[in-house]
Formats: sequence, C-alpha cells, structure tokens
Amino acid sequence: MAGKSRKSVVAAELRADTSKLSSDMASAAGIVRKKAREIQRGVDDVGAGTAITGKGRKGATFDAGREARGMAGGAMGLAKGAIAFGGFYGAQAQIRNMIDFEDTLVDVGVQAKLTREGMNRLRESVLRSSNATGIAKEAYADYIKTVMKATGNQELAFGSVDEMALVAKATKTEMGALASIVVELQNKAGLTKEQFREAFDVIAYQAEKGAVELEDMASRFPMLLGNMDRFQHKGMQAVKEYGAIFQVAKRGNTSVEETATSLNDFFTQIIVKRGEIEKSLGIKLKKDGAWLQLGEMLPLIFDKMVEIEKAGGKIGKGKKAKDVEAWAQGTFDIRGMRTATPLMALARAKWGNVGSSESWGGLVNTQGGQIAAMAAKRDELNPLAEWRREVNRVKNQMHTDMLPALKKFADVMPAIGKALAFLVDNFTTLVLIWTGAKMTSFLSQWQAASAAAGGGGGAGGAGGGG
Repeated sequence: MAGKSRKSVVAAELRADTSKLSSDMASAAGIVRKKAREIQRGVDDVGAGTAITGKGRKGATFDAGREARGMAGGAMGLAKGAIAFGGFYGAQAQIRNMIDFEDTLVDVGVQAKLTREGMNRLRESVLRSSNATGIAKEAYADYIKTVMKATGNQELAFGSVDEMALVAKATKTEMGALASIVVELQNKAGLTKEQFREAFDVIAYQAEKGAVELEDMASRFPMLLGNMDRFQHKGMQAVKEYGAIFQVAKRGNTSVEETATSLNDFFTQIIVKRGEIEKSLGIKLKKDGAWLQLGEMLPLIFDKMVEIEKAGGKIGKGKKAKDVEAWAQGTFDIRGMRTATPLMALARAKWGNVGSSESWGGLVNTQGGQIAAMAAKRDELNPLAEWRREVNRVKNQMHTDMLPALKKFADVMPAIGKALAFLVDNFTTLVLIWTGAKMTSFLSQWQAASAAAGGGGGAGGAGGGG
C-alpha cells in the first residue's frame, strides 16, 4: 500500500512538471499561431502588387518583392521571438548563476568564520577586483574556495587571489588551475604567498628566453613541482632550476608533451640508479642524506661525463666498460636521453655564457616584472579587451542591483522554487523545442506560400497544377 501511495505521489509530481511544461509550450504555440497568421497575410498579398512582377510557368503573375518581404518578416518574427523566449529563460539562468556565486561565497564565509559584514566586504572586494581585471567574479570565488578547501589558510586564499588573477590573464590559465598550482607551490616548494607572483615571473622570463611558451610552462608546473617533491627540493631557487631544466630538455624533444615525459623518465632513472651513477662516475649525489640541489647535481654528473669523454676514456671497468654515449643510453633510458643529450651539450660548452639565454645561468638568473608586462600587453593588443571588461562590469553591477530584490524574493521562493528550478534546468531544451516548433511552422508556411505563388492562376510551382 505504501508503495502504491509513493507511486501516486511520483506520478503527481511528474504530472505537475508536465503540466507546467505544457503551459509554457501552449504560450509558445500561441506565439507560433500569431506569427503564422502574419506570414499568411503576407502570402494572401501575393500577386496583389506590381513593383516586381514575374510569371508562373502557365502565365500566373505574382509580386516577388512582396512575397520576399512577407517571408523576411516571418523570419524576423522567428528570430525576435526566439530572442525574447531565450531572454526570459536566460534571465532565470542568470538568477541561478547569482545564487551559485552567493553559495560559493557562503562556503568560503563558513570556512573562514566570517560575519555578515565580513561577507559583504568579501563580495565587494571580489566584484571590485573582477571589474578591474575583466575576469569573472565566479572565477575569483572558485579560486578562493579551492585554496581554502585545500589548505584552510584564509590569509593565503585572500592574499593571493589578486596576484593570481593577473597571472591568469598573462598566462591564459583558468583561476581554478592556478589555485591548484598555488596549493602545490606552498605544500611542495614551501613558498609563501608573497613568492607566488615571483614564481610565475620566473617561468614567464624563462618562457621568453627558452623554447617553451608561457601557457605550456604554466600547465606543466604541477609536473615540475611533483619532481621537486621527489628530491625534496624547496624554495625559489628550486623553482628557478626546475623551470630552467624544462626549457633545456625541450631542446631534445619535439613537443611539450614529449618533454614532460622525457624529464620524468630522466629524474626517475637518477633516483632508481643513484648507486650505479655514483659508483661509475665516482661522485656523491646526496649529502647528509639529502639530495644535492639540481643546480649542483646536474653539473656534477655531466661535467664528469664530459671529462671522461675528452680524455677518450670509458665508464666502468673491464668487459663492462662503455664509452660515454653508450653508458648514458643505458643509464638514462631512451626517453631520458632526450633530456640528457642537451644537458651534455651544455656541459661541453661549460654550461654556456652566463649572460646568454642559451646558458644554464641565463635561464636560472631571472628578471621580475614579466607577468604584469604580459597582462598589460594582452590588453593593448586585444581589440575586444575593453569590451569584455565592460560586459563583465555590467554583469557585476546587475548582480549588485538584483541582490536586494532577490533577498526580498526569498520569502516567496519556497512556493515557486520548484517551478523556477525546472525552467532553469530545462532552459536549453525549452528553447530548442520552442525554436523547433516555430521553425517547423515557419517552413511549412513558406512552402505553402511558394505553392500559392506558383498556383495562383491554376498553374504549379513545386506544388502547383494539382
């Protein structure tokens, strides 16, 4: 009995939704009928004018100009109706976006233990920053929420968001992705919030001097940080060195994806074969139980290899001795060799002239200000930058203006919330159904108009003669 009752409730709910949809479609159908009558009136005028006269195949005359105007009017009616219909339901979707944004701020506020006044200040701050950069307020809110959720660090989340918005613009990287990188920079590289901007300035400088563009460098930052963590390398110097080796490794690879794979394999071989490398080259890669920093480890390995190579010697003893190239291939693996080869070239050149962008020192010794300059350059070169910023500002102003009304509206929301949610959730479907119905009616009327035009004097066009 309980099951039957539950089925009745579900059926009633479904009928309620169907009824609402039917009501909307009935209203749309009314618009269809109205527009169809307008088209038909255009059809009735066929043959009445004399401005542009043509002949049917059996001598019937008709006004082609008026027919065209009637059809064009119907097409405009279709377009305007679709815009109006989409606009209404689009407004509901905008309300949903507003609610989602406010919900995100509430999540942040709860975790950060903000007061209502604190929430208001947070909202104002986000909207003000969004207006300045042109980056959507939702992106700001998501960034703060992601960092807060991962670290629980309110100061980190709030204190880094404006800097990362600038990075997002310069690197064309999503704020959500940057939030994940910031968390990794803190956890694995041990950077403070004051150093995040410098870290991205580093990769921007290296991208300018090297072979991997800034967007690709930013997207590979998590991979670099993962390898830093494997060696327990931390700090800004480590960030500089790992960025530099990525640029160097690209010289031995054809794509950024190959470079990432090669670099990972190269580091894996060093970790797995540390004992063999140390024994073969007579070096130590660890000191007091900790890995040497990358800027010290790499010259130690490759300078020794170059020294042996120049002396015409081999690595190893007896029958197992190999020339340097063969030993390197066996040690670093095929993929790892695509990183080892350009490092070997640098070692042969004594790591290059420090002032040269081709050198190790030229990549590690960075200059600041790259991110701000690149963000400004994007604005300067993009003819739509100001337009996009203004559109974003208008959306933010709408949010500010509509928020008080929505608060008052909240009192009656329980009564209409379900219907509103249904309309918002089914916005795309409703527009498609409505536009489809309109288009079908419009095309059928067009076909009728063509048939009438061709058969007005008893003669056929496509459908005439019958």
